[in-house]
Amino acid sequence: RREPLALVNLKKKNEETGEEELTSRLDHCKAKATRHIFLIRHSQYNVDGRADKDRTLTALGREQAELTGHRLASLGLKFDQIIHSSMTRATETTEIISKHLPGVKKISTDLLREGAPIEPDPPVSHWKPEAV
Repeated sequence: RREPLALVNLKKKNEETGEEELTSRLDHCKAKATRHIFLIRHSQYNVDGRADKDRTLTALGREQAELTGHRLASLGLKFDQIIHSSMTRATETTEIISKHLPGVKKISTDLLREGAPIEPDPPVSHWKPEAV
């Protein structure tokens, strides 16, 4: 319900002419800015690593991140920030991508880490969340 047409009262008419001024009212309700949000998953990583620090990007993963950074830079958009997980693979992916977007602020957060936030219902026998 954020489309301009949904924000205009179509029954309202100009008091003097009795005509609807739909075009001018639609122009008034149009968005004044555009926000682009890109969701990018980390690149391919070593799945055999026992701990997070061992789950680093593979050669293919580094190439994927490089190509992603190149593509984002080619869009010609102004990027304000990159928010990424604190996991090793996400941090590495961000570092590679950010080389193509100089000056863009990088923010690391544990809120984006993979994991099981709540126990599944109904319970499953294989659910064993990590301590983090």
